[in-house]
Amino acid sequence: MKLLFCLECQDVIRIFPKEIRQCRCGKVRGGYLDDGLNAEYSGESAVPLAFLNSSFGKAVAYRPQKGEGLRFEAFVVPVKCDSFIKKEKL
Repeated sequence: MKLLFCLECQDVIRIFPKEIRQCRCGKVRGGYLDDGLNAEYSGESAVPLAFLNSSFGKAVAYRPQKGEGLRFEAFVVPVKCDSFIKKEKL
């Protein structure tokens, strides 16, 4: 799952196919490409993030009734990434 964090407004947005989404202040925008796997984003305040889908899915599947839930793997996407590309403007 790909997300964008805005350094300006501190918003975290999940991106979706066939839709350009933006943070609350409007300085960060992003969306998936038509292939549904690769994405692009814009904004000087943008920090792309990702959840490891298998890890997140397992944490959701084994969500406990009480107590601490399972941890899942998330990471900050590198500046140079072939599947999450920064554009000048979207």
